[in-house]
Parts: sequence; structure tokens; C-alpha cells
Amino acid sequence: MKNFTSILIFSALVPVACAVAVAADTSAPAPQVGAAATPAVAIELFVDEPWLSAIRDGKKTVEGRAGPRQEFAGWIGQTAKFYSAKQALLVRIIDVHHYATLSEFLTAEGWQNAAPHLSSLQATEKAYLEFYPGDYIRDHGGMNGIMISLQP
Repeated sequence: MKNFTSILIFSALVPVACAVAVAADTSAPAPQVGAAATPAVAIELFVDEPWLSAIRDGKKTVEGRAGPRQEFAGWIGQTAKFYSAKQALLVRIIDVHHYATLSEFLTAEGWQNAAPHLSSLQATEKAYLEFYPGDYIRDHGGMNGIMISLQP
């Protein structure tokens, strides 16, 4: 039997936590709380507000994350738990598109799909640069557009 253990990874440069689950073989099944326990998911991602609420409301359809494509390509077809301090929701990873720069990502995916609560491409670029300052995106392998849909 495999249980999933979440490991939170924090970076001093980026105020975003990314939780990655790793499989561990155990002889005992994971404890279940009641009949309607939430199914285990292998991918957990912290998504700050108001970004997560926009996903919940169906307005944000792409999550942007810096890194090489291979870091996220294995997520395609998987269910992921996106969470904030206030809420959590399950999403399905539909596809991952990779871009060399933030500008390419926002232009190709549409800034409105990445940050529907903001008013312009420039405001969206500024908001993403708060998470990924300076040359962070270039130094970490580019920008990924993680295409998502809500799970019931």
C-alpha cells in the first residue's frame, strides 16, 4: 500500500509554498475519517487569494508557475489540491504549456485567464513579478501555464 506524504518546499526568494507529495510504502492503510473522506491527491499547491477564489469561481483557468516544463509535465491528467489559508479545492490538470518568459506566458494564455481580478496585462505582469522577481523565471527554466478545470 502506498501512502502519500506532503512535503512543503519554501524558497526565500519566492513567497509561494509548493507542496509536493511523495509515495512511501507502508503496511498499514491510511486512516479514513468518516465515509466521505477526501481522496488522497499526490499534488498539492498553495495558491494565494484572490487567485484561488478566481479558480473556484471558474474565472481563472490557468495557473502560472516558474520552472522547467518537465517539473510539471507529469501532472497532466492528475487531480490536484489547490489551497489557501481560507479554502481548498480539487482541480484537474488538463495540460501544461511552457514559455521562456513571463510575457510569452501572459500573451499566449491571456492575462485575463491567469489573473481575472486584475485590470490589464501590465498589472498582471507586476503581480507575477512580486512572486518571481528579477531573473527568477529565466534562472529557473521558464514559465509554465498549467491548464486546469474544477473537480466537483
